[in-house]
Amino acid sequence: MKSVVLSVRSVFVVTLILFLAACSIGSPTGEVVEKEVEKFFKARQQQDIEAVLGYYSNKRSPEEWRDRYKDLVSKLGSVESYKKIRLEVNTVLSGRFYIFDYQVKYTTGAEARETLTFLDTVEDGDKFSIVAHVIISDDYQKIF
Repeated sequence: MKSVVLSVRSVFVVTLILFLAACSIGSPTGEVVEKEVEKFFKARQQQDIEAVLGYYSNKRSPEEWRDRYKDLVSKLGSVESYKKIRLEVNTVLSGRFYIFDYQVKYTTGAEARETLTFLDTVEDGDKFSIVAHVIISDDYQKIF
């Protein structure tokens, strides 16, 4: 009886692992997404608002993302420099989350810690995009 329970448990664990792995098939690696994050910050340095806004998900209207971004720039200025602090990749049933923490310096002299959360969903045709952008600074605190 004990061996049957162990066998059933083992089959369950293997099935669960395979199911979670299947959810991430076709998802980019953390390194691939990190290259896109680098492009995102370079676009911010160059003040290319259209390129920046292209990284945000369509879960909010483009106007809402634009308003929030303009508010950020008006208070902190443009990105002067940035440094990655952490990358975390989490696979869930709906897709894969890529969470990046960056230390950012702005042209106004302000500094902030920014957390960018990208999501690559299991939906066909969906592209990974920023679903959350948290900025913590003495001069500004906002969740995009």
